[in-house]
Amino acid sequence: MGWDAFATKGGKDLERDWHLGENDAKRPEILDKGLARAFRKAAKMATEKAGLHDWLLPIGGLDCSGAAEMLERVGIDAWGNNLSAAEVGAINEAADWGFLFHVNEGELGYYWSARMFLETCAKNNLGIRFSW
Repeated sequence: MGWDAFATKGGKDLERDWHLGENDAKRPEILDKGLARAFRKAAKMATEKAGLHDWLLPIGGLDCSGAAEMLERVGIDAWGNNLSAAEVGAINEAADWGFLFHVNEGELGYYWSARMFLETCAKNNLGIRFSW
């Protein structure tokens, strides 16, 4: 099992539903429509900026260890303890994403996915749970 991060509300993972989509591909969906919209918008922004996004971003998560490394660069211990909504807000407020100009082109998807994930969690008063 690899590294993952998931948005939490009140210390619990966001509620998701798995359903069959096109070509019988299972795709999860956040049940809270407002949060579902917020994370889909975050994924769209990451794609516009980098050409791609972490596949878990539209459902309130991150899957790539490259995204973990970007979170670490703004002060998050991505292999550490889970973060409360208050901690996420404080970290987001202090985050300096100015290192964008030192990110390799192949890492832009990690950068923008991590940034949009953190900002979306902060704007929606969500915590973050890490697993590995």
